[in-house]
Amino acid sequence: AGFVVEDADNDGGGEGPIPGSELELISFDGVGVATTSADSGGMFVFENVVPNAPGEPYTVLQTNLAGYVDVEDNDGTEDGTTLSEVLVDVTTHDVLDIAFVDEIESNSPSAGPLVASASPTSDSTASPTIDDSTTSPTVDDSTASPTALPTI
Repeated sequence: AGFVVEDADNDGGGEGPIPGSELELISFDGVGVATTSADSGGMFVFENVVPNAPGEPYTVLQTNLAGYVDVEDNDGTEDGTTLSEVLVDVTTHDVLDIAFVDEIESNSPSAGPLVASASPTSDSTASPTIDDSTTSPTVDDSTASPTALPTI
């Protein structure tokens, strides 16, 4: 059990629920065991889960709603998981605090170093021209030797 919440103020925490987010419980061998959705309060539950074998945790996979991106979850990216996956061991007890934090995707550029840009000038520049007075190079075929084709 757990919750899916929105990070509305970019602090990494959840300020409000994200209802309707789909979640899947996946066995250690990659088989889907159950699916559910976050309710209006962002809460979700997988009921009647059979305890996993020791060392073979389940994975809870959360699918972001359209327009949302991952921010954080309980285990970060430990053990090769993504921010949409949490490994869950229920060999001896229930797990009731799985957390997924998402935010609305921004089209704004991320903060980074500022680079000064050159301002346009009012001076006009000459357009490039072609000098037709030169001739194309020629090849003296009498001394040419065959060459291999390039390797790509």
